[in-house]
Amino acid sequence: MTFLAPIEAWSQTSWLPADIRLDTGGQPLNKESNDPQMASSGNRVYVVWTDSRDYSDIYFNYSSDNGRHWQTPDLKINHSIGANAYSPAIACSGANVYVVWTDNRDSLTGHNIYFNYSTDGGVHWQDEDIRIDHGSGVADSRNPKICTVDNHIYVFWDDDRGGSTDNIYFNRSSDAGLTWEGADTQIDAFSGPSPVPAYLQVGCTASQVYAVWRGSLSGSLNIYANHSLDNGASWPQAQRIDTPGGPSTGCTSPALSCSATHAFAVWQDERNGSRDIYFNRFTVSSASWQISDTHIDHVPDGSNAYTPQVACSGTSVCIIWSDNRNGNDDIYANHSSDNGANWQGSDTRVDLGTAAGDSGSWGPRICMSGSNVYAVWDDLRNGAEDIYFNLSANGGADWRSFDTRLDSGDPPGEHDSKYSQISCSPTSVYVVWVDFRQPFPEFDIYFNALLEAHPIANELPIAMISGSSTYCLPPKTVSLDGSGSYDSDGSVAVYSWQLTAKPIGSAAALSAGDASAVTFSADLAGRYVVTLQVQDNLGAWSAVTSATVTVSAGDPPGLAIQGLRKQERAWIIRKDYVELTLSTTPPASDCVLAISGYRLLRRQGQGPWVTIKEIALEEFTLQSNILILIITDKFLEKNAAYTYRLAALDANGQEAAATEITL
Repeated sequence: MTFLAPIEAWSQTSWLPADIRLDTGGQPLNKESNDPQMASSGNRVYVVWTDSRDYSDIYFNYSSDNGRHWQTPDLKINHSIGANAYSPAIACSGANVYVVWTDNRDSLTGHNIYFNYSTDGGVHWQDEDIRIDHGSGVADSRNPKICTVDNHIYVFWDDDRGGSTDNIYFNRSSDAGLTWEGADTQIDAFSGPSPVPAYLQVGCTASQVYAVWRGSLSGSLNIYANHSLDNGASWPQAQRIDTPGGPSTGCTSPALSCSATHAFAVWQDERNGSRDIYFNRFTVSSASWQISDTHIDHVPDGSNAYTPQVACSGTSVCIIWSDNRNGNDDIYANHSSDNGANWQGSDTRVDLGTAAGDSGSWGPRICMSGSNVYAVWDDLRNGAEDIYFNLSANGGADWRSFDTRLDSGDPPGEHDSKYSQISCSPTSVYVVWVDFRQPFPEFDIYFNALLEAHPIANELPIAMISGSSTYCLPPKTVSLDGSGSYDSDGSVAVYSWQLTAKPIGSAAALSAGDASAVTFSADLAGRYVVTLQVQDNLGAWSAVTSATVTVSAGDPPGLAIQGLRKQERAWIIRKDYVELTLSTTPPASDCVLAISGYRLLRRQGQGPWVTIKEIALEEFTLQSNILILIITDKFLEKNAAYTYRLAALDANGQEAAATEITL
């Protein structure tokens, strides 16, 4: 039996031989490439960024072989000349690629949202850009976000057309970008004054579309959300999701992920004095967020956790963030396997290539495919910032014990690499970042890929228990050993013992539940059941094995009665009497029950038992290894039936064995 778990078994050499520069059309030392955004579908990878080689423009590159090869030169997407285009966002559905950005071609004092698309994997683009916001030319429309499902495209942005403060507006296309709604929709309308939005995040799946953002109102910073369940056709009022109705909580940096049944939001929150990570979830079936949010991190008081990210797959949800519980920042994660209903009781550190708190790790990004979770972040361990990566094979519950540097074309720590983004598929992981290896003021867009990113079969470990299974006469100390457990392709890392059954009234308990061997005191006679399960170094658990320990109270002696009924004449009166021969023999086993004495009882017919005699062991006579005692019972009624019972008594005076004869 196998457990698919690509943790230690994954090789650091699975990445491309060297990272790849994507902004290939500009002259060195003469431009800035920044703000890379990425989307992927199958073996196609698409990257877009802001580029200053002429003005500020939107440039694009693509790979059709999982990132192994890219186009030279890259391609300018926007058709504006002498204007500034920036803040691109990208989404794709197969070979359809959609890019949206901020553009000031229509006004020197205002900005608008423009869009272009390709239907052949980025080879060709439309000859004209499409403006999709409908505000006035002097209004500012900025910071667009985009997502797509099939032919549906959803675009959101910040817009100040209503006056001096921003609102969030939305437009959509239902025909893969050919046409758009003739009017935008404001989606941050709130019951009361609308908080000023920032840090907008969006997501979509099936017919559900979601947006979350930080809202600022009279100095209060909170998290707000809205949703559409009909492909963006209608939107309810926005609502606050960080414990609605509570006080200002200093919220910021929201992140969003969604599945077919839920949407998951996380953010940074200062309600407790320092910064923490909080979570809420939207359930499609009830069309509602939870009434109360959930505190995720376990950072000690006075330490800070910030910049969370979230990803989901099936019913698994993983949250990742930076925090300074160890001094300098580290990357931590927490995991839920039931759509966010329950979370791990402790956080798991992800940046495992250095000692905790040794350097500084921040800006994590995360993606998820099946049970595999992939994370990247900026890391200072080498001096300047580098890009590092780690992975989990079980939804984020456990992480590989080493991380991997990705900006491999530059000596470690020599120049900054930062602002990483990540995308993944069932077979590949893609990472893009801004790289400063060229002399200032140039910075470029670089890329690396983990190919054939699939689990390597990990054999389950085998749990084994050795030790005696039978004991005579309590109390006894029972010893069981699990050190014979093994893992054919790794090692046993964790032992988990349980005492699952014991006699009623027993106070028995295991000496330890996590050692390779355990003991317990069997204080009563009866049956004890102990189980063992072991975990290997990759996090896989064995099947449960069990050992049954039986503690005997001891075997009683053998008993026999022989009797002869006789008549006695005394003048005219005739009475019956019985001559009984009682015998006892030791048991065949070595476990002998201690006997305190014997008891002879009699009853007439079906009447009550009457004790005739309490017999001490010393009253028996040894004859040929058999203890014999002859007793006469007189004055019995003629023709009446009598039953005799010989019982051996244990230390508590209870019958341990008995035999009967009817005369």
